[in-house]
Amino acid sequence: MLADIASPIYLSPPGLLVCSAISLAIIILIEATVLRLRRWGSWKIAFLHAFIINLVTSALGTGLVFFATQLRVPAEISALFLFVAAFFFTIIVEAVELKVLRLSAPFPLAFLNSMVANIFSYVFLAAMIYLALFPTVIGYQGRTGPYRRPTPVLSPGPSH
Repeated sequence: MLADIASPIYLSPPGLLVCSAISLAIIILIEATVLRLRRWGSWKIAFLHAFIINLVTSALGTGLVFFATQLRVPAEISALFLFVAAFFFTIIVEAVELKVLRLSAPFPLAFLNSMVANIFSYVFLAAMIYLALFPTVIGYQGRTGPYRRPTPVLSPGPSH
């Protein structure tokens, strides 16, 4: 998935790139809606700012993941800790970006808008990660179709 620092850009395989683009679009829609409802500006401004801030944080997330894989981050660091850390880092980075995009806005307003927008987008990300880890919740039972080995109807043994 591509969106925010918790979800870096996956350039391969192609399926992950498509999922990344779709998640980026959904998160931009979520955050633009929140920015508009919080009266950050017109719909055009809200979408433009949501696009810019999420593109920057996605690039930062990609860089951080690349850096972490090069350093071989210890397995003792829990995924939940990294997710929460990414959430707070995203809020700070996007608040600074919003302040830069609208210099006339006070920083506390930019911070509050960033926090509210990211609460909604991270709930979406958490739900997507949960469903990816536990697909049986939505009824997915695994691969079906011609590539799956069929279960034998009869047990192998001598025929009568």
